[in-house]
Parts: sequence; structure tokens; C-alpha cells
Amino acid sequence: MQAQGKSEPTAFRFRGFAAETQTFLASLEPEPCPVDWPAGERIAYATHVLSPLKALAGDLAQMLAHVTPPLGLEPRIGRSLSWPDDMPPISEECPVRQLRAWDAASTPADSPTLFVTLWSQHIEVGITGGGAEPRASARLRHHLLDSPAGNLRSMAAKLLAHGWEIGGTALDFPAGVVPGDVQAWMRERIRVTRTLSWGDWVDEPAFAAEIAAEFSSLLPLFDAMRGVGVLAKDTARTSSEPS
Repeated sequence: MQAQGKSEPTAFRFRGFAAETQTFLASLEPEPCPVDWPAGERIAYATHVLSPLKALAGDLAQMLAHVTPPLGLEPRIGRSLSWPDDMPPISEECPVRQLRAWDAASTPADSPTLFVTLWSQHIEVGITGGGAEPRASARLRHHLLDSPAGNLRSMAAKLLAHGWEIGGTALDFPAGVVPGDVQAWMRERIRVTRTLSWGDWVDEPAFAAEIAAEFSSLLPLFDAMRGVGVLAKDTARTSSEPS
């Protein structure tokens, strides 16, 4: 899936994040989950973070409705809208800052996860094994090692060439056991991410199309993590260059 040009509005509901979104997130840096919320802060959160996140989730659900097996993506807290893994909420009052998509045949807790997280300094998009770890990383390693050249391994190489970064605990293998082109992917609790600049996407409706394109470029990894046979059927679906 190609990202739309930034000048083209999406056909759905998302109208972009305002500059106030970044300002509100910056206000949470001293206390990500404030105990006391002045009325103005609740209004700012609902207006500049929660409402556009819900709209973005709704748009992405339509943009990615063609994906098979289907993704889980709902514009509500506790499903699509959540908190980063390293930021557990103190209460249900905590302001969410992450949108996630999961395997619709599973649950968000037991599936690899495609995500976009809003930080004050940048926007992070990526994929993680989620609650299915370490099985998700093991499945990905298995598929990468068995994938013929030109399919999943070449897509993984393109992701790295286009600025994606791999996180997770690196595994040691005896010399010669793991081919060099997949050595970087041999990790537990793998997490593949890239960052987007707020400056490029403030007040930009086409951000929804950009995230749909980013998620699409990660679908072969996602399918490998959830155990779907990716070696033959995904070539046509992911023939576009990773964005």
C-alpha cells in the first residue's frame, strides 16, 4: 500500500493531530498518569489526544479491512487505544497514547502488535511480539531462516535499509549457523520501530494513510509472528517498497 501524498485528505474522519497534541504530551512528562486532572487538562486530553486517536483507529480499520487474516482494530480504550508496554497505567484514568492493531483471531494480550505511539518528542511506529512473546520472536526467526531469497528475507533487508531499527535481546549462535542477512533479526522479544517527526505531521490528515502504509510494510513480519504462512502468499500483498 502506498502512502498518499501529504496534500491529499483522507476520505474518512481523521483530520490530523493539532500542535496542542504535542503540547499536552509534553505536559505529561513529569507525571505520565496524573492523579488530579484539572478540568482544562481533561478537556485538552479529550480534544487533542483521545478524539483524534479514536478517529485514526476508525480510519485505519477501514484502510486495512482488506488484510487477511484480518486485523483487530477498534477505536476504544482497552482494545486499540492503550498505553506503551513500558508505561503500565496506574488507573483507568491514565491518558492513553498508543494505538495498536492485533490478530483478530486472538486477543491484544496474546498477539503480536502493530502500534503507533505518541511521545512529546516524536511519533513511534512499529511492531512487537506483544503478549505472545517469546513465541512470536521464535516464529519470526523460523520464517526468516526458512524464507527463500526474494520474499520475507528481502523484505526484512528493505526495512533496515529504509531506517527501521531492531530492538530486543540479541541471541548468540555459533559461527556459520545463521546467515549474515538475517543475523540482526536473531533476537528474543523483538521490536521493530521507526520514528516520525511531529513537524511533518501536525494538522495533516494524510497521517492516517502514512500509518496504513507503515503497517502494510510490516505485515510480512506480523504474519510470521502470528504463525501465518507468509512464504508464498504475501509477495503480491507487500510488493511495494517499505515506506
